[in-house]
Amino acid sequence: MLTSGRDLPVDAAVRLKVIERNAVRLDDLVSNLLQVARGPKPSCTSSVRGCDVATLVREAVASARPMAGRAGVHLELHSPGSLVCEVDAHRLRQVLDNLMSNGVKYTDRGGSVRLTLEQVADGIELEVAGTGIGISADDVEKLFTRFFRASAAQARMTPGTGLGLSIVRSIVNAHGAG
Repeated sequence: MLTSGRDLPVDAAVRLKVIERNAVRLDDLVSNLLQVARGPKPSCTSSVRGCDVATLVREAVASARPMAGRAGVHLELHSPGSLVCEVDAHRLRQVLDNLMSNGVKYTDRGGSVRLTLEQVADGIELEVAGTGIGISADDVEKLFTRFFRASAAQARMTPGTGLGLSIVRSIVNAHGAG
């Protein structure tokens, strides 16, 4: 931010915050469009390293807490203290942030979103579940299609581009899972 807002009139500080928030949203949108333009399988191989995925999961939940608090949604985390795996940490953060954001966006006030991480025989398993609005059977098969917005999301007029889950799937596939 250019200024702390302390030296601006209240209405100007509020407007500056709105401008900043929208600039961040536009930057995210452009980043998502560029990622989609790169194709269905982003390259992760050069950035894959041993990483404590449990730490990344805790960070994603911590990042989602302010949004969840404003929405009145309770976040739960079930994760081991440490779980090291070979991943592209930056790309995995994108996955976690998108899934947590969607979980909060599509859950009514008073509901909850639970993130569970556990070690399985051939790697890790990550589950995001909750008491959200759900997805109709008709929409499930199209859920990872670029620009697709589920009918429940459209009915609620929840903002979004329909790119997030398409990008999540490409990142998960690039890690050899999915």
